[in-house]
Amino acid sequence: MKVDDISSANLYDHPFKMIAEVKSSSLHDVIFFQAKDKEFVTEFFNFFIDKILQRDDQVDELTKYFFIGRVRAVTMWIQRTKQNYDIFKDYDELDRIFESGK
Repeated sequence: MKVDDISSANLYDHPFKMIAEVKSSSLHDVIFFQAKDKEFVTEFFNFFIDKILQRDDQVDELTKYFFIGRVRAVTMWIQRTKQNYDIFKDYDELDRIFESGK
């Protein structure tokens, strides 16, 4: 799968599924190699934020920022409480948590 083949059509409903698709893409080796590098992970997330904000869709900016905050909240919860979730494998469960808040 090439990066250009990744669909963002359901991004607002299933953000972790889209992130998993990025890992399955031609970027897999880079992401796997850099996954432990905090600076890389931070920049990857910043890139994700920039792409969300640049989207030309019908979603207003405030909604986009709330969306970004919810995705970030789930990832911070995983990291800081040492949850046993892998954002690249457990995307169905993480998308459920993202949607329900529980």
